[in-house]
Amino acid sequence: METKVIDAEKKLGSISVFGDLDGSTSPTLLKEIEEMIGQGTTNIILDFTEIEFISSSGIGVIAVSSKDISQRQGKLIVVCSNKKVLSLFDITNLSKVITVFKTMDEALAAV
Repeated sequence: METKVIDAEKKLGSISVFGDLDGSTSPTLLKEIEEMIGQGTTNIILDFTEIEFISSSGIGVIAVSSKDISQRQGKLIVVCSNKKVLSLFDITNLSKVITVFKTMDEALAAV
């Protein structure tokens, strides 16, 4: 996982996740998100362009984080083009509460 602040003024950061987001990696993602929020970042882009699989625990982290960020008047945005992962967002209705873009450029333009 790679974390970086993109724009301090916009309180914008990103977290890039590689491989699988499952029971072993979800706690790490949650910790990274909580640390960013603790540092004042309220707009977070999750870069899933290199992700291959998301388990239910990964979906749970995304849902909880989205709610937490929204309560702080921020946005949780996902960048993903993997059709299997995107269909998972639709099946779980997560696509109704988070914004998903296919490219980082699209996500950055939306913030």
